[in-house]
Amino acid sequence: MSRQTSDWRSYIFISPTPKSLSGSRKTRLGVNYMVASSPFRETTLDGVTLKISQKLDSEYQVGLQNSNALGVGAVVWDAGDLLLKFIATFPHLFTDKTLIDLGSGTGIVGIVAGWVGKSSTVWLTDHESLRTLNEENILSIGNTFRTHFNKTTNSPFIKFEHYWWGPNPLPEAITSSLTNPHFDIIVASDDLYDDKVFPPLLQTLKLITGDRTLVIFTYKRRMNEREITFFEQLEGEFALGVVDLNHFGCEPYTETYIILAGKKGGAVAKIIEEESQFRPL
Repeated sequence: MSRQTSDWRSYIFISPTPKSLSGSRKTRLGVNYMVASSPFRETTLDGVTLKISQKLDSEYQVGLQNSNALGVGAVVWDAGDLLLKFIATFPHLFTDKTLIDLGSGTGIVGIVAGWVGKSSTVWLTDHESLRTLNEENILSIGNTFRTHFNKTTNSPFIKFEHYWWGPNPLPEAITSSLTNPHFDIIVASDDLYDDKVFPPLLQTLKLITGDRTLVIFTYKRRMNEREITFFEQLEGEFALGVVDLNHFGCEPYTETYIILAGKKGGAVAKIIEEESQFRPL
């Protein structure tokens, strides 16, 4: 999985910012706009070809309040696709777990965690403007898995709820579905696209993470110094580890990383330090 957690800075940021990061918007953001302009993106996991609905919104709008614009959230980004591969490689980490996806976008990461990872409860959360897209993918991708596995029952619980970061408590619809006060897993896929969201995201992580919660980040490096600052602030209360992508058996996306975090002193923080726990099966 990782080197020792104290070494995460040098592991992630050992090389200088590549010249490509000062190039085109396409390279900088980590999404292929030719692929994103299609109404669907296909990926194959566990022998199943998934057709993911997406919608490229020309209005790039990042805000801390709800917006009618879909913004950057309505397409499958490289970091999200990488996280799908992580789930398929380590399904046992997600089995019988409660999971929340912060900034779910198309919803595909949480949906795959529910079906491939067999998570018991999955909440997809984002702006209200993304509800329709999330619910469409919950239905269509669920039908794909039911057909593949010839199942008509035992579908995972996967729901969308509007939730944005900051000091806000989780919606009652979410908390009432949990038997324990905290989720087992939090996923945050490419949520570091704009440093305006860093403070509210840190607030939310501190608010909703328990001692036994595993936080999984995937992100593409874009703003090196700013991203370092985010992880330095996170490290104040969380132990951090870096997934060794060489063990995936596939070429990772350029400058794209998977970071694991757990509250210091908790059970997950200890697991992160045990490298053998995160080798592929």
